[in-house]
Amino acid sequence: MEEINKTLVQKLKLDLGFSDIFVESIRDGLLIANADGKIIMVNTALSELTGFQKNELLGAEAPFPFWPEELKKDFSNGFKKTLKEGLTGEHETLHIRKDGRRFPVSIFSSSIRDQEGNIIAHLGLLRDITDGKIDTFQNISVNQEVFSVLNYRRKYNDFIEEKELVSQLDFTLNSISDGIISLDRDWHYTYANGNAAAIVDRAPENLIGKHIWTEFPDIVETPFYNLALKAFETQQKQELEEYYAPFGKWFENRFYPSKEGLTIFFSDITERKRAEELLLVQKTGIVYHLRRVKLSHPRRTKVSIVGRMKVSH
Repeated sequence: MEEINKTLVQKLKLDLGFSDIFVESIRDGLLIANADGKIIMVNTALSELTGFQKNELLGAEAPFPFWPEELKKDFSNGFKKTLKEGLTGEHETLHIRKDGRRFPVSIFSSSIRDQEGNIIAHLGLLRDITDGKIDTFQNISVNQEVFSVLNYRRKYNDFIEEKELVSQLDFTLNSISDGIISLDRDWHYTYANGNAAAIVDRAPENLIGKHIWTEFPDIVETPFYNLALKAFETQQKQELEEYYAPFGKWFENRFYPSKEGLTIFFSDITERKRAEELLLVQKTGIVYHLRRVKLSHPRRTKVSIVGRMKVSH
């Protein structure tokens, strides 16, 4: 079953546009469940919204941990119906955070279909509406269903348009030879392109949500670490060339800060550094040879001249 879920996740990412960069670009909490209702994808926003870590949500089945105890039965029945019939729409209800705090949430749900039109997964977008909307459960009107459908269609179209745009951006970023990573304010990965993941011998999806200094503790207190902190604190671009011993490679790093975190472009410049080092060795060898010639050759010349002068006398 685990292999089937991995295959489905790859299909969602590669064939249907649900790449890591797209999933993490969604500001609402996002979850995708397989046809059996098991959560197989979540974004960082959902973790922040519910207080549960990604590893606590991935693999979860109904009743989900963010469902209030007294509503679990009703939610489970509704979720089973969604899985069976592939329902789409939007509604408002209550959820509960890991610390026990309850909050009103707007849920946009839709089925995900493959190219043949078969339902292969189910999408949920969760938004905290504590400071926003009127509770529709307390304001039912004869036109509520109509407005719900219109709102659903608007959100769905916006969602599809954003997915297409971000997919194009993802393709572009993965075509760049540089490694590119983005970190949030707490130093968790929010994006890693294919080249960045390949350089550190990881899959992009295995980096998202991870804490960079925990994943790579050897970086802490290095010039890379110090400059990353400086870039974010000063909100000024920084640049650095540094040798990273665990990988035995040289990297050129460029740090671009924002209020939301830090984006880092890095290139493997090991071959360039080796060429520079070889050139330096060759240059040093030539200079050394020339110095030896300069120091030794004039002496031989002087002796020869003096010898000739003595013979002439």
